[in-house]
Amino acid sequence: MENKFYQVCNKINYSTYQKIQNSFGSIGFWTAISNIFTEQYPILNNSLDIIYSASLVAYFGLVLSNAKLHTKDMSEIRTFYQQFIQNYNKMNKDFELNNPIQIYTMFNYLLYKGYLSKGKEFQFSGEEARDINAISGTNIIMGKGVCRHISSMFKDILNDYGIEAYNLGCYYRTYNVNINFTEQQNFSYNELREWVKKHIIDERTNCFLNALIDEMEKQEKYAEFSYKQEEKNSIEKMVGNHVICYSRYNGEDYYLDPTQTRIYRLNSNSNTLYDNEEDSDMKIKQINSILDLFDN
Repeated sequence: MENKFYQVCNKINYSTYQKIQNSFGSIGFWTAISNIFTEQYPILNNSLDIIYSASLVAYFGLVLSNAKLHTKDMSEIRTFYQQFIQNYNKMNKDFELNNPIQIYTMFNYLLYKGYLSKGKEFQFSGEEARDINAISGTNIIMGKGVCRHISSMFKDILNDYGIEAYNLGCYYRTYNVNINFTEQQNFSYNELREWVKKHIIDERTNCFLNALIDEMEKQEKYAEFSYKQEEKNSIEKMVGNHVICYSRYNGEDYYLDPTQTRIYRLNSNSNTLYDNEEDSDMKIKQINSILDLFDN
């Protein structure tokens, strides 16, 4: 029955699937509203209850189902993406890369040099991103992505290579960035870009600072960046605001952050990740990490 449903889905595209899904949601919503005004008409009210229940079941069935990945265009994208991952891992084999650290180092170099993106240009941006978990890494190929896309592609590469890997949700403390313009150049423009990549996970701040560095380089202006961390009670703090890759290989655990080019260690007493940087105290968030199990 499931295969037949997938075959039907393969006749339509993802956009049509979404419209059908949203239609069931709208029917359920407006039926629930109508019920309020028809309580004095039991027959009509019972009929609306049936429609409401059926539309609700259909809506959540489509939302939670993997059937959307079997729509015509999604099937083609998945096939292309899997071929990309397999071809990438042929390179890993040619270079005789074996453990997660070696594979991570190569991936990080290729990512930020643009070799994994069309036009050999990669931009840290979630603009126009399609956040469909099973193919989230395809955003990197299109030339734009943030931590959840970067980590997903790296995770897919490791899994295809036979190494156990998962996305790991974390909370990275918020900050205020200070920009101090200087008369002389204390840091090269590339050093400033590396600082931004390593410390700034907020997309808008990251893009702003990189654009500022580009403009300073054109005008031969100089600056230093620093920031002050601050704690805020927010939804982000509760569910996380950053995604890295957790991998297990030969009995060893690896906490790899290809977005910020950082490798973490685990403080098991506090469920916290840290490296040699003073700002590396980062809490693991179980909610986002558990959701990754439903990727496929």
